[in-house]
Amino acid sequence: MSSCSKTLLVCVKGKACSRRDSVELLKGLKKAIGKRGLDDFYQIKKAKCFGLCKYGPIMSIDDSIYGGVRKDDYKKIVKWHAKNTKPIKRLLITKKK
Repeated sequence: MSSCSKTLLVCVKGKACSRRDSVELLKGLKKAIGKRGLDDFYQIKKAKCFGLCKYGPIMSIDDSIYGGVRKDDYKKIVKWHAKNTKPIKRLLITKKK
């Protein structure tokens, strides 16, 4: 078993995200992380609602929260953010306190 240093969260328990294919997003992320050889660095987990339903599906990686993530987007997130630590700015959302 590997010791992952970072966690990638995908909202699959919120109603809005689950209606917007977040389970497929989770599966695709797992596959993309594995293909890039990053499964020793990232642990992918199911998350509860982030409270950002209008932006769903939601995922977080490092300190970034992404919204409206689709199939082409998660591949870019893995390529640019997970591998090279460069966030995809057009998908970033901020949670107001």
